[in-house]
Amino acid sequence: QVAASFPAIKERIDRANRTRIEANVFVNGDNKVVQNDIIDAMRIQMRIPKKYFTALDEDNTIWIRRETPVSSANIMIHKMPYKNQAQLSKENLKAIQDSLGKKLVSSDIEGTYMQINDIDLPLLTNVVELNGNYALEGRGIWEIVNDYMGGAFVSYLTVNPNTNELIFINGFIHAPGEEKREFMQNLEYIISTIKFLS
Repeated sequence: QVAASFPAIKERIDRANRTRIEANVFVNGDNKVVQNDIIDAMRIQMRIPKKYFTALDEDNTIWIRRETPVSSANIMIHKMPYKNQAQLSKENLKAIQDSLGKKLVSSDIEGTYMQINDIDLPLLTNVVELNGNYALEGRGIWEIVNDYMGGAFVSYLTVNPNTNELIFINGFIHAPGEEKREFMQNLEYIISTIKFLS
C-alpha cells in the first residue's frame, strides 16, 4: 500500500520542500542585474537571489557568487559548441570542471587550484531532467590542491537546443565547519530555474 503511493507522497514532500526553499532563497527578491548578465552571456534565464553578484564574465564563462562571514556560494556556467551525445559523459563533466577549476579558482597560496577529489569520495553521476531538459548530473567533493580547502558540489552537463551549445553548470560551496545540506539545496534550487532562450 505504502509502496504504491510512495511516488505521490514523495512528490508532495518535494513540492512542499521546494516551496520552503524558494521562500528562503528569494526572501530578499531577485537580482535583475545578475539575471541580465547571464542572459547576455549565455542566452539562459535563471532566477538569481538578491545577494549574489557577478564575479567573472569572460571566455564563455560566467561566475556568480554570494559571500557571507561563514560561507561562499558559487555558480559557474560555461558554454561550448555541442558536437555529439558523447560529450554528455562523466569523463567530460570531470574534465570541464577540473579545467575551469585549474584556470579560475585558487586560494591565497601560490600554485593552488581547484579540482574534483574523487579519491576520498567517488564522483557520482546520474541522468536527470533539468527543468524539462536532459542533463547529466555530477555530485561529489572538490578540493584546493596544495591547500586545506574543500567542499561539496553539484554539476550539470546539458544542451541548449536553441543555440546548439553544450552548457556546463557547477554549483559549489565553501563553508568550513558548517552543515552543507541547506547550502547545496539552495544552489540546486537556483540552478533548477534554468530556461534556455532562443
